[in-house]
Amino acid sequence: MDILSDALGCGKGSRPDETPLEAERRRTREVLGDLVVEYEPEDFASALSRWRTPEEVEAILASIPVLDPPLSQTIIEEREANRY
Repeated sequence: MDILSDALGCGKGSRPDETPLEAERRRTREVLGDLVVEYEPEDFASALSRWRTPEEVEAILASIPVLDPPLSQTIIEEREANRY
């Protein structure tokens, strides 16, 4: 398995104190560079307000479902389950 990971570049540059999510974010930034843009919820709302009325922004934010568990956790669990 280590040989395959090395060949695909999966294990390159991993840091011992890095969580799987942090490692995935780092690899994504390395590959996509400036194309990666991260938004905090507050930033998202302010970006929306440039094109929408305050009422529309409030309605959009209220319509976004809360993911429980978060999608990232679901993906991680599915990867682990399918790994073996």
